[in-house]
Amino acid sequence: MFNARTNALAKLSLNEYEQLKKCDLGTKSTITKELKEALVYGGYLLEDKTNELDIVKNNVLASRFSNNILNLTIAPTSNCNFRCPYCFEKDVLRPGKMTDSTVNDIYKFIEKEMSHLEAVNITWYGGEPLLEMETICTLSKRLIELCKLNNVRYFASIITNGYLLTKEVMVKLIDCKIKNIQITLDGPKSYHDNRRYLIGKKPTFDRILNNIKDFGDISSNCNFPFISVRMNVDKNNIDGVNELKRLMTDSPYNRYINFYR
Repeated sequence: MFNARTNALAKLSLNEYEQLKKCDLGTKSTITKELKEALVYGGYLLEDKTNELDIVKNNVLASRFSNNILNLTIAPTSNCNFRCPYCFEKDVLRPGKMTDSTVNDIYKFIEKEMSHLEAVNITWYGGEPLLEMETICTLSKRLIELCKLNNVRYFASIITNGYLLTKEVMVKLIDCKIKNIQITLDGPKSYHDNRRYLIGKKPTFDRILNNIKDFGDISSNCNFPFISVRMNVDKNNIDGVNELKRLMTDSPYNRYINFYR
């Protein structure tokens, strides 16, 4: 059973499932104490007076107007080394990159907010952000030090096509305290290379996969990021889902990546 409000996922035995089916939800008389407590904890059983819609609305409003966590998406460049045909940015990509002045303005903005913050959460985006590693490293280190001085927690993630994510770059990202990396593979090689290619339609699958394999040498690092391999699925590549999933899960590097679509 899955609860969409609490995100609880419960696996029931056949006996527990039968208890639940026979249960009088007014008395819960057929449910054992242990099962009842687990179902209440997961949000599957509620008091009659509980209004879940009100809980959801309250959580949304509390998040919307909260000012103790600062979430920022930063694009150090609007350029990309890929030219994926379905990309919503493909017609506006340009070689521009973040100026030193903009870097300083971002830092000053975050510095001004420090007095009421508990955490800063940065997502590096683009274009392809790894085209501007120097900017990522420079601003990251300044923000990490700023948060440390103000006793504010710092979190960072990056969304990348993975082509430039070499072992050397990965070490730099770890040093920048990036905890989550999202890489896109649109199926096995035959599908991916027809959809996610470099300028000039040069293939990218083998390079990205080799980068992922190289992570094995440094994945024992206690600061090693959580890696999400994402697949964008449509009618043109849906037949490649299971093959890519097997490739990701039946390999030595499945211990440090998560596959989703």
